[in-house]
Amino acid sequence: KLFGRDGYKIPDEAEDEIERLIQTGEVDKLRPTGNDIGVARRIDDAVGRYIEFVKASFPKGMRLDGLRIVVDCSNGATYKAGPNTLRELGAEVIAIGDRPDGSNINEDVGSVHPEEMRATVIRERADLGIAFDGDGDRLVMADGNGRLLDGNALLTILGIDRLERDELPERTIVTTIMANGGLARALAPLGGKVVHTQVGDRYVVEAMREQGLAIGGESSGHMIILDHNTTGDAIIAALQVLAIIVRKEQSLTDLAHVYQEMPESHQKIPLNGRPKPSQESLDALVEEIRDELEGKGRVVIRPSGTEPIVRIMVQHQDARVAQTLTKQLADRVAAM
Repeated sequence: KLFGRDGYKIPDEAEDEIERLIQTGEVDKLRPTGNDIGVARRIDDAVGRYIEFVKASFPKGMRLDGLRIVVDCSNGATYKAGPNTLRELGAEVIAIGDRPDGSNINEDVGSVHPEEMRATVIRERADLGIAFDGDGDRLVMADGNGRLLDGNALLTILGIDRLERDELPERTIVTTIMANGGLARALAPLGGKVVHTQVGDRYVVEAMREQGLAIGGESSGHMIILDHNTTGDAIIAALQVLAIIVRKEQSLTDLAHVYQEMPESHQKIPLNGRPKPSQESLDALVEEIRDELEGKGRVVIRPSGTEPIVRIMVQHQDARVAQTLTKQLADRVAAM
């Protein structure tokens, strides 16, 4: 992950140019030598300084006293800062996935494998659970009943809180085309809107910066709170949800009631050596089905950027309709 001096990820064009320079060998002619190389500096107490940074995103004077929280650190980057941040704010923390050994990162733990976190919440009778991913930019949460809340649910909670306090710029959240339709449905009664971008947090951030927006994220739990950081930070995102729990004096279970996931169906269509269908033909197919849905669902058809496949996602308030449409679309894409 490459960041510019402003703290934001560098644009695609810059990454492409770096890749070209490396692949062609031109980078060898550009490397500095001698005193031009620069100096590496160690940051003493980096973890302590970072903890103070993320704590500054939490409302001043607010505490987490009385909350019992399971924290799954995915044997990764948050193994120390995650539990210690919450403890310093007064929470009782039950940490798991906090024993990295250099090779066990994300191994049956973390946001991609939250089963142990959910089970620990129930076993320990905790108020809630948090599972970070290995590099600390994504999270999922579980309420006291072990119900899993993904990025869609957490964005809903954050968005509704800000809408109610009239602190959501343009009353809009940014997410990707893969977001669940339940997010937009939950925000709509309060006048909230959703802007969709292509898949990737960099595109979410670009849209947020262009439109002056504050909250964005992906279904995976990668959330960006531009009030507090220039990129995804799972500890900061978790603290914003915890602040709502304390401020409203409600459980995560109560807060999560506002989000109802729309049933969705997925399918991958292998290209088997064929060229990718044109984006125009795929867009035309999506528009055709969108008219048939009459606002009751969403359709996304996109070629994979990393595999020779086309991905199809259909969301509909009726799960059977979603599955049927997915099969029909898969047949049509396969015939292109």
